[in-house]
Amino acid sequence: MDIDLIIKVSLTIFVIILFPVYKKNYGLRNFLWLSDIGLFLTLFALWFKSPLLISIAVVGILPLEIIWNIDFFVKLLSSYSICGLSNYMFDSKYSYALRSLSLFHVFMPLIWVYYLSKWGYDIGAFQYWLFLFWIILTVCYLFTSPKENINWVFMPAKSNWDKISPLQWLLILMVVIPVFISLPMHFILKHL
Repeated sequence: MDIDLIIKVSLTIFVIILFPVYKKNYGLRNFLWLSDIGLFLTLFALWFKSPLLISIAVVGILPLEIIWNIDFFVKLLSSYSICGLSNYMFDSKYSYALRSLSLFHVFMPLIWVYYLSKWGYDIGAFQYWLFLFWIILTVCYLFTSPKENINWVFMPAKSNWDKISPLQWLLILMVVIPVFISLPMHFILKHL
């Protein structure tokens, strides 16, 4: 039994189910979330056997997925939210079926680690991730709303911060996440 084929076909079927459901319930802009970008990067990585695409997902998105998982499981077990990333998973305004699709946050890190250990880390991933990340944040800033707050680009407006402009916040995000999350991850992966 070919485990790679099973993962590839299963993920493909999952995305075929997820895409129209998310589009109908959340709209196309929802696919700009970094976790959704990671899902699509992984799908393409598996079909094209691309260590680079897996590495981009790992260096840029894995740390955030780990935070999502910690928040989710702590809230599941204790009703306490660490950072609120997974709060929607406990919101009864969404059906169980819709919320269950978001459990891809749980299995994506496992897939990434499996393929990272199998294919190795592509050291060019950080540069590609940085470019992709900046594009995603810019698109979110220009074409989404503070209500959606996709990838936290509108955090000052959402949280009524009056000491920082939206553009300043965008620039802070563009620097802080790569420098304090992605770059350390890159150095760790490069030396493994």
